[in-house]
Amino acid sequence: MDSSSLRHFDLNLLLSLHTLLEFKNVTHAAQALHISQPALSAQLVRLRKSFQDPLLIPSANGKGMVLTEKALALIEPLNILITQLHLIHDTEPAFNPELDQRIFRIAVSDSAVVSISNTIVQFLCDLPNGNIKIEFVHYVPQQINKQLEQDEIDLVIDLENNLPDQLPSLLLIDEDFVLCFGKHHPIKTQESLSIEEYCSLQHVIVNTDDNSFSGYTDITLKGLGYKRNIQHSLSHFSVATEYLYKSQSVCTLPRHLVQQSNYPLDFLDLPFTSPRYKLRMLWHSKKQNNPAIQWLRNKIYFLIKGQTISNNSTI
Repeated sequence: MDSSSLRHFDLNLLLSLHTLLEFKNVTHAAQALHISQPALSAQLVRLRKSFQDPLLIPSANGKGMVLTEKALALIEPLNILITQLHLIHDTEPAFNPELDQRIFRIAVSDSAVVSISNTIVQFLCDLPNGNIKIEFVHYVPQQINKQLEQDEIDLVIDLENNLPDQLPSLLLIDEDFVLCFGKHHPIKTQESLSIEEYCSLQHVIVNTDDNSFSGYTDITLKGLGYKRNIQHSLSHFSVATEYLYKSQSVCTLPRHLVQQSNYPLDFLDLPFTSPRYKLRMLWHSKKQNNPAIQWLRNKIYFLIKGQTISNNSTI
């Protein structure tokens, strides 16, 4: 259907015409439309020109107006149009997690997986119907905006410092780092450490990027004029916690990872102020009010928050 003929037509005039045909009186129609009578009369002039028909003519008895054959023929299509306009205006995307079919694509970084693995398992077990499917995908930090915009990803979960700050997001975890070590480490008997003692210990670090033997803690230490003794750089937190259990090394980890470890580990507070461990969930602005994505992020958010509260209660 060629819509070029309507390019210069003011569709708002059709709303006025619909009201004029209903009231058959310019004064009453103007009151219903909350505009002045002269303004509606000017619109009627434009409508007559557009339809090339008088549309409404004065009644012989001087009361109201009479519809022309053209106007009478317009009543039904105008009623349909107004109904459709209301439908368009009131239409909202819908999602019923109990019934609907949907594939959600979630990108969880390696740094984040270890923190929310229990949540992920619980989330998958709690899915309300078999038609909801979850695809865990990789994301490229340099292309995150494009991947979200093109619906390659619905949600991204990663460390806050790895994510852009111009997109909507929720903070999932915000906690401090602690110095973690095995139950038989000599510093177990100490209540605190000096920064010099901290740096002299044999450290392992967990890195998932290319900076093999440095991390955010090292940036902080460098600013304070210190450098720690890094023995190994590992790519997985699970390997680090097992190694700590079996060695005399230490590792600076988020507090909850120590509490979730499958190995009996201990920890001390750091002897300096360190950047906090912040895990954030992010999505594209276009899906801010999408009910399916709202359901997804709310489900994950409250599962993680419940897990965090549970962990903190054991301290």
